[in-house]
Amino acid sequence: MLPLGRRLRPVDIAACAAVGGSSVWVRRRPRVAVLSGGDELVPVGAVPAPHQVTDSNAAMLAAAIDEAGGEVIALGIAGDSPDTLRERLNGTSGCDLIITSGGVSVGRYDYVKQVVGELGAIEAWRLAVRPGKPLLIGRVGDVPMLGLPGNPASAAVTFELFGRPALLALQGATIVHRRRVALRVGQDLETPADLETYLRVRLTDASDGVPVATLSGGQRSSMLRSLADADALLMVPVGVARAPAGAVLTGLELE
Repeated sequence: MLPLGRRLRPVDIAACAAVGGSSVWVRRRPRVAVLSGGDELVPVGAVPAPHQVTDSNAAMLAAAIDEAGGEVIALGIAGDSPDTLRERLNGTSGCDLIITSGGVSVGRYDYVKQVVGELGAIEAWRLAVRPGKPLLIGRVGDVPMLGLPGNPASAAVTFELFGRPALLALQGATIVHRRRVALRVGQDLETPADLETYLRVRLTDASDGVPVATLSGGQRSSMLRSLADADALLMVPVGVARAPAGAVLTGLELE
């Protein structure tokens, strides 16, 4: 009736019921530990001090993990202390995946790389991607982990590129990536030639069937509004420093 790796929809449940299937074998939801890092963060609802900001990443990641079929294990906020970070990560042995945000760059108080190296292994660090260059891929004990950047747009984009596919793969999905579509550049764009760049864009219909992509706002890693207003991520590949209006590139549709 249904192929392996398919996420059940209401109509699929109806199809199973129609042939007398009262139960089906499914993969369980992966348990995903979510940890934010930084003394500058406060939980949603708390009033930040002048030197602090609200931890929007934890709320975003929880919603994204739920949408991808995962079960969130919230670990809260770890301050800028390797001992605190080590303690929190040591409590993740029953999880299927760990996702952290912040603390993966080369700042004075960025301890994620150090602690993960002590507790497990680092598979990759600092990818040629923008936004999200300081991404860390590794494991804590036997649990795989993704260390996402702390800037909100970087965290959101790198989750789309790496976190969501990992969660779907853990569930046995046969299709783990967002649908890629051809997009026509609606304005002259300049990007670093040494990085694969993902731009937040709005889409408008065109007569030739190829949607036109224009920037949805500022592209700095701290800017969430342009991501909230985006219909897709326009990918400018490595080696391209200038994409003129009219060029056709690949984009990832956002739901």
